[in-house]
Amino acid sequence: MTDFTSSSRDFAADLPSNPDHAHKIQIATALRDAVDSYTTSDINAFMSILLQPLIQLVKLGQPVFVKDSPEQQLRHMYLEILLRMPGTHEQVRNSAAELMNTAIHILRVDNEENA
Repeated sequence: MTDFTSSSRDFAADLPSNPDHAHKIQIATALRDAVDSYTTSDINAFMSILLQPLIQLVKLGQPVFVKDSPEQQLRHMYLEILLRMPGTHEQVRNSAAELMNTAIHILRVDNEENA
């Protein structure tokens, strides 16, 4: 769990300020690929560290309409991570209204691939 927690904290700390999209994509890909295999303690750490920052990034971030751009790849990765979260988890249920509003926002303003 320490590797996951460390990666999650590093990712969350880097999100607002790090301009290196390749680094963010690398970490987001690792988190996305591992989300399905997390144990209960891992998913609790994941939710407490990353749920709200990911929601905010998707809600406040601008849609990108160039499919192969690093910004689009990163935005799509954020959405994939959110989609793979277990819907039965308490923190997801507590954030359900916000997640639904975010999903509706994506459908209205985002590109076809993300919507």
